[in-house]
Amino acid sequence: MSEILTTNELISALSDRVTRRVPTSIIRKSDGENVVLGYGVIPSIPTRWYYKKMYHYNVYPWQFRFHLFLRSQLILAFQLADYLGISKPEHRHGLWSQEEEILRNFRLEGLVYCDMNFHMDFIKYPARSNLVNPEAEKLIAGRRVGLITHRNLDAFFARFDSKVVFQTEIPKRRSRVQIMTQQRFLNILTQIDAHNDDVDVWFVGAGIYAKPFCHHIKSTGGIGIDLGSTLDSWADDYQSRGHLRKFYREHAAK
Repeated sequence: MSEILTTNELISALSDRVTRRVPTSIIRKSDGENVVLGYGVIPSIPTRWYYKKMYHYNVYPWQFRFHLFLRSQLILAFQLADYLGISKPEHRHGLWSQEEEILRNFRLEGLVYCDMNFHMDFIKYPARSNLVNPEAEKLIAGRRVGLITHRNLDAFFARFDSKVVFQTEIPKRRSRVQIMTQQRFLNILTQIDAHNDDVDVWFVGAGIYAKPFCHHIKSTGGIGIDLGSTLDSWADDYQSRGHLRKFYREHAAK
C-alpha cells in the first residue's frame, strides 16, 4: 500500500494547488463511509450500523433508490480523489479494522493517501483566530471562499483577509425534520456549477455528502477540501463532536 502523506506535506501540496488553481478533490474516508461502503460486502458490518449511519445523514430506509445513488457517488468520489484520507495502520480497530479490505474491494489501492484526521490541523483554538497548524492559516488566507455548511463564517474569514463569495448547506445531521433527497443533492451540484468560477477554494462540511461534492467541485474546475466538523470550531462551537469537546477542555483556559 502507498505511504500516507504527513499533514504538513499535504497542506504544502494543497497551498500550491490553490495558488495555481489546479482542480483538486481531497476527501476523508471515515467510519461512516466504511460502514456505507462495506455493508452487504463485509459480513462483520451489521444492518443496524448501516441504517444508524444513514439516519445520521437524514436518509431513511424507504429511500432505497437514493441509497444506491449515494453509494455509487461515494465510490466514484473516492476512486477519483487526488488525496484520499484513510486511517493510519495503528488506528485500524473498530469501524476502521476493515480498512485494507475496503481499499481493495473498491479499487482504492494505489491512490495518494493522507491521514484521515488531517482536518484536525485546521481546528481553531477557542477564543482565538489561530489554527492548530500555522501552515493551514496560510492556506485559507486571502481567498475567495465557497462554503457548504450551515455555519456563518464571514467574520472568521475576514480575520484572514478572505471572503465568503457563496455558501449553501444540507440538512443538519440527524435533523429529524428534514430529509435528504436526490433532488436536494443535485441542487447542490447545480449551485456549485453556477459559482465555481468565482471561488478560489471550497471548504466543505457535509458529512458523507462532502465526498461527492468535492469530486464535483474538482470535475468542474475547482478545489474542494473536506474539512467536516472542523468548520464548527471556526464558528466557536466545540460541542458537536467528541474530539472537539476534548480539544476545548484542553485549550479553553490557555
